[in-house]
Order: sequence, then structure tokens, then C-alpha cells
Amino acid sequence: MDIELQKNTKETRLVCKGNATAEAASQIRDVLLEALQLTPTVLIDVAGLEKVDITFLQLLVSAERTAKESEKSIQIDPSAYCEVLIKSAVRGGFCREAEHLGSSSTNTILADYYTQVMQGGDRG
Repeated sequence: MDIELQKNTKETRLVCKGNATAEAASQIRDVLLEALQLTPTVLIDVAGLEKVDITFLQLLVSAERTAKESEKSIQIDPSAYCEVLIKSAVRGGFCREAEHLGSSSTNTILADYYTQVMQGGDRG
């Protein structure tokens, strides 16, 4: 997996390409932790992902919890549509339209992304 880290004064952007699978888990975890140390906001661009498995989804949820504990934020860029991420998150039970679309409750990083993408129009 290729992860490009782009930092400015306000946020760190992670541009992810390739396969976000168990084989890349330690690399993904290390980059997420590094990004959370650099700036208070981390934005993840997932448009270049080709394959996603449950390990990546779990890492995102864990990173979100870590960010909240440090009073930081992490989110997936809703303008960076990734069909394989959406499908994996739905299959994995991380998001369901009836529960999250238009909900005002606090959602996980994946449910927020799903909601924002689906409100922008069904792309897949």
C-alpha cells in the first residue's frame, strides 16, 4: 500500500492508494498514529484504494477513538469516493443506510463517510 502524507498548518492529509488489507496493517497503523501527532485534524483520501478488508476498517475506527481521546479529529474525505470502502463497510456492518442516513447521532468514522457520500448521491 502507498500512503502519501501531506501536512500543512491546519491538517494532515493521507492519500491512500493500493490495497488496504491485513498485509499492510502495521504500515497503516504507524502512518495513522504519526499523522495524529502532527496536526489536530487528519483527513484521509481513500479514492485510490483498490481493495479493502476488515482490518483497515477496524484500524480506522481505532484511530478515530484515539483521536477523540486526544481531542483531535480524523475523518475520511467525503469528496474522495471509494466504492470498495463503501461496500466493505456495509458488508462488515459498519454502516447501514436506515440507521445513519440523515441521523443526528454521533456516528463512527465509517458511518459519517457513508452518510456524506450517500447524501451526495448514490454512486454505486
